[in-house]
Amino acid sequence: MFKSGSENLINWGSNQKTIIIPCPVCNSFKNYELLFQKNSYNIVKCNICEFSFINPQPDPSLIFDFYNCSSDEWNSTESELPVSKFFIKKVFKLQVRGNWLDIGCSEGHLLSEAKKIGYTVQGIELNSNAIRKGLMKYGVNILNIDFLTYRPDYLFEIISMFRLFEHLHDPNNYLNKIWNILIDQGLLIISVPNYLFGIKLYRLSKIFRWIKKIESTVNVFSPPGHLLHFTPKTIEQILNKNKFVVVKKGNTPPTYEKSSTIRNFLKFVAFEFTEAIYYLTFKRLILNYNFWIIAKKQG
Repeated sequence: MFKSGSENLINWGSNQKTIIIPCPVCNSFKNYELLFQKNSYNIVKCNICEFSFINPQPDPSLIFDFYNCSSDEWNSTESELPVSKFFIKKVFKLQVRGNWLDIGCSEGHLLSEAKKIGYTVQGIELNSNAIRKGLMKYGVNILNIDFLTYRPDYLFEIISMFRLFEHLHDPNNYLNKIWNILIDQGLLIISVPNYLFGIKLYRLSKIFRWIKKIESTVNVFSPPGHLLHFTPKTIEQILNKNKFVVVKKGNTPPTYEKSSTIRNFLKFVAFEFTEAIYYLTFKRLILNYNFWIIAKKQG
């Protein structure tokens, strides 16, 4: 899980080498429209599949070095523990047991909770400071490596990525790797920021000044940290392309901060409102800031 300071990442990335990429979902090249610019980066939308991403993007090797060397810039993610329990409950209800790999696992709170109820767990995290804190707190096994170089000795029943997929330069490479180390019908769980929420908030912030502060805090669009901007439709497209089929999806619960009662109340109200819309539309309309997908590997 990427948890580096966004301001430092912006300052770091503003003068770095960039590359033009094809659309990660449909592979069309230079067939996109410019939506707007932020932090000197272009937010574009593919004219073929409507996927949104930043283009040009920072050179992959350079941005990897940034995340790998930012070990001291880490705040505890213990507030995300209730969200971890939410996802474990979802998987448990699907009656899937066995090996669980969490990519970008932070301090390993999800792995710790999964281990308590019988899962065999493994984590991967770039930030060595997060691993060190997680080892002291939870004692779970976390590897400090690039996932694409990982060579496990066994297959997994469940693989999860939370607050990670939107940071990837080549999501198809990741999905291909995940497909190869999942068992047949194994589960992939992803949670990402919601482009539909982000673009509405961004447009409103141009009309109402008071919304601009909310938009900058929510930060759905925060290049060069967030490289990819998914909707439930476009994430399903890229999953189908890589031989996964979506079985469940919904609004991701918010994380609550101990020091901000008002902000927590607003998060609660917003989540309950989007949940009401979700069920009133028979689970078709997902409008929360973050959403989740559970997909199964197909042969």
